[in-house]
Parts: sequence; C-alpha cells; structure tokens
Amino acid sequence: MPNSISSASNANVPVLRGWNPLRNLQSGVNRVFEDFFGDVSMPALWGRTDAFNVAEPAIDIVQNDKAYTINAEIPGLNAKDVKVTVADGYLVLAGEKSEEKTTERADYVCQERSYGSFQRVVGLPADADLDSASAQMRNGVLSISVKRRVGAAANERRLDIREVA
Repeated sequence: MPNSISSASNANVPVLRGWNPLRNLQSGVNRVFEDFFGDVSMPALWGRTDAFNVAEPAIDIVQNDKAYTINAEIPGLNAKDVKVTVADGYLVLAGEKSEEKTTERADYVCQERSYGSFQRVVGLPADADLDSASAQMRNGVLSISVKRRVGAAANERRLDIREVA
C-alpha cells in the first residue's frame, strides 16, 4: 500500500515506492553479517553496492500556500542523467547511472563497474498546476517546484462499502 503525506488541507500526496524482493533479501542478509562481524561491506547482487544503489532516492515534499516542492537526493548524478515528467496528476523521477573505475598499482589492477537506475512516482493533489512545474539540480539534490492553483479543491468523496456474502 502506498505511503501518503497529509497536509493541512487534507489533500493526500501518495508516494509510490518500487519493491525488489532480491534487494530486500540481500539487505537482510547484510544486516545479519554486519551485526555479527561489523561492517563487512559485502558487494550487492550483480555488482551493485548499497552506496551506489540509487533505486529509491530519498525525497522530501514540502507544501505552502503557493507551491509544492519535492526535493530528491540523487548524489553523483547530473541533470542529463535524470528524467522528470509530470502527467495525469503524477510526478515521475527516473534516472540511470553507470560508473567505471580503474585503479592501477605496481602489483595489481582493479577494475570496478557499477550500474544503477531508479524511479519514484509521486501523486500530486488536484490543486497542483502541472503546467507550472520546474526542476533544478544542485549538489546532488534535485528540486522540483509545482505551483498550486488558487481555489482548486481536491475532488474527493467517500465510497459506501457494500458487504457481499
């Protein structure tokens, strides 16, 4: 079930997060080893480490009388690596990162490759003016601003639940 953020105006902003059972399993196994051995920094499945995994960037949603501001932490990515779209009442953040690192010393060569992608979907309230949405990136933080339409109220109604035998 999606998380939601309630505001003073009672408009819920659903926040949908992807679920990956292998990542959850590996995270649990890593916690067991870390609890027993300390931080062993085990590599993640398919060469992805927790430090590189940007599958679900942390976001903050702030609202005031004039706008909604969504801040997403995506360190190490540039604006060209990120795609932001707004449509049908949803804001979608998506991106991909790939990195190759080579360390050469007198007695060895170490090559590391890391790849990761992410997507976050945020439902916006009915009073969000999608045409006003703008985005900027600074120091690994993507900031998206969506103005609120004055006088627009959320279209919400309660459904009666019919019990079926």
